[in-house]
Amino acid sequence: MKFADAFAIALRKYGRFIPDEPYIKIQYKLALGAIPNLRAPESFNEKLQWLKLHDRNPEYILLVDKINVKKWIAERIGANYVPATYAVWDGVGEITLSGLPNKFVIKTNHDCGGVVVCNHSDNFDLDSAKSIIDRHLKRNYFWGCREWPYKHVKPKVFAEELLLPSNGDCSLSDYKFFCFDGDVDCVMVCTERETGNPKFLFFDDEWNLLPYNLRSASYAGETACFKPQSLNDMWEIAKTLSKGFPFLRVDMYSTRKGIVVGELTLYPQGGFDPNILPGANERWGRKIDLGKSFSSETREEK
Repeated sequence: MKFADAFAIALRKYGRFIPDEPYIKIQYKLALGAIPNLRAPESFNEKLQWLKLHDRNPEYILLVDKINVKKWIAERIGANYVPATYAVWDGVGEITLSGLPNKFVIKTNHDCGGVVVCNHSDNFDLDSAKSIIDRHLKRNYFWGCREWPYKHVKPKVFAEELLLPSNGDCSLSDYKFFCFDGDVDCVMVCTERETGNPKFLFFDDEWNLLPYNLRSASYAGETACFKPQSLNDMWEIAKTLSKGFPFLRVDMYSTRKGIVVGELTLYPQGGFDPNILPGANERWGRKIDLGKSFSSETREEK
């Protein structure tokens, strides 16, 4: 194991005693090889760090809660755009398959990765699922990247519908729209995760492949197959949901039931993404207006 990797693991494990700003600077250096300019941030990754430290809009706590955000989304674009919730539990001891359909997903509401998929309840290993979910319930996602809204979300477990890909698609693609106060810059398509060799490609609204990451060039000839028929509608939904926020990533799926908003993301990769090319990092940084997109009542002084 490299020293930097070992240091990063130790930082996450023992770094709770380090205040947010120095912790962020250390982690940024480990991930991106530089110290962020937090007094006058310019790049996308730098401005995400500034927002974590200074933009304390209480609405963000609702946006990162995977249960409560469904009502927020439904009020703005309609309940048909969110996955159906079958049950909500306070802990793994309450989880039961009674009343659930044959196919479903069990998730935690307060972190990333707390997901167990059930393709058929007759052969579902509930004990194993409970063990996985229990580990996530004991985790406070805030400490990893200091994304402050997660610190205030009460951990819960919920079961929701299993989303199926559109007819003709063999896998469920994830469409992540990068938005700046209602201005949708691009969409990142995440596909073929089940193969172990996922693709992450960026496109504009005309479905031109964008040089925003290192992998884009190698897929230049096969991009048409990733374009959803509902792209224009998805673009409008992203505009609507992101209005009023300096940055918001709106994550959607094209499913058999239509467009579904999976979740909203305030700080992709915690603002420590090394795969963004410099041009995209600078472009998105220019699009974040730190003084415009949220009110003075919900931000701290620079």
